[in-house]
Amino acid sequence: MFSTEKDPTYTYLNDGYYKPRLILKRGNETSYYKITLTISPLIKVDFEYTKNESNCPVLVPFGNTSSGKIEDITWNFGDKSTSKEVDPIYEYKVGGEYQVTLTVKSMKNLNSISKNIKDKRTTNQIK
Repeated sequence: MFSTEKDPTYTYLNDGYYKPRLILKRGNETSYYKITLTISPLIKVDFEYTKNESNCPVLVPFGNTSSGKIEDITWNFGDKSTSKEVDPIYEYKVGGEYQVTLTVKSMKNLNSISKNIKDKRTTNQIK
């Protein structure tokens, strides 16, 4: 790409190493600047959970369906409890609504997703 704009932008479509070069010309003088960019692949984060129709306490199996080069996983179950397991089964002892968050980390990226799970008020079942 070549640009004469004051503040050009460029979007790299693929991950990898790139060596863009900046050339500055002022009168008869020319300066060159080189850098190396590392574009890391994005990680996609998602999870699923299985509805459990038993009364409280409720065991909820969570499945991590994230993709990419994941180095670290943290689950937050919405009741101040966390886990580093890939596919945990969590026990909710009290009915209610919980915001479950899965955070995944790669070498260069951090991404998370949250989903609400809630009990059916009359029977304390997760839906």
